[in-house]
Amino acid sequence: MSIAAIIIRDTATPYLVDLLGVLTPQRMAAAIGPRCARFTQQWLRGLGTNERGWPTTNFWARAAKSTSWAPVPEGALISINQIGVRQRWLGGRIEPVNAKALAIPISPVSYGHVPADFPGLFLLRTKKGAYLVQHGAGIGAASKTARLRQRLGMGGHAMSRADASLNFLFKLSAGVNQAGDPRVMPSRDGLAYEAKTALLAAVRTTGGRNG
Repeated sequence: MSIAAIIIRDTATPYLVDLLGVLTPQRMAAAIGPRCARFTQQWLRGLGTNERGWPTTNFWARAAKSTSWAPVPEGALISINQIGVRQRWLGGRIEPVNAKALAIPISPVSYGHVPADFPGLFLLRTKKGAYLVQHGAGIGAASKTARLRQRLGMGGHAMSRADASLNFLFKLSAGVNQAGDPRVMPSRDGLAYEAKTALLAAVRTTGGRNG
């Protein structure tokens, strides 16, 4: 009876040592964080303008620009430093602060603005509620110079509103309950896929160094 001895070179241990180095929380965060942050930025930019087609305030573009990541003990933390994103995502009650009522824009002219942007506003109460309203320029009641000065003091898109007798710009409210919108943020599955892809790329890089 014969016995054959086969000597196998240990090539796995160096690879596994490097792999364990990649899979430390710090290295995983460095791989996952940038990719997931970029994915979140792309998602926010893709949300587009408001559903009514009113002039954009570039809210989501600014939210994307304010997105960053940071390492934390659990992995990587993606942050969006833009006021209003959390409210749109999770919803909740909105009540006036340092005021008696919320001023809700109800016109493409006032969208993205506050009442202080429109001189000459006055309160008008109707059966449907209370509104902040602005007079039109009254073209037939003033000289050309006076009309021009009046239009310049009316706020955004004044030329298109100057002939109106009244411009309803804001509706007043004691508070509103806003429904959350889960579409505001990328899905967990989407982020998990990006994280997995980033980790696999880091592992492949380590494997390539060891042949």
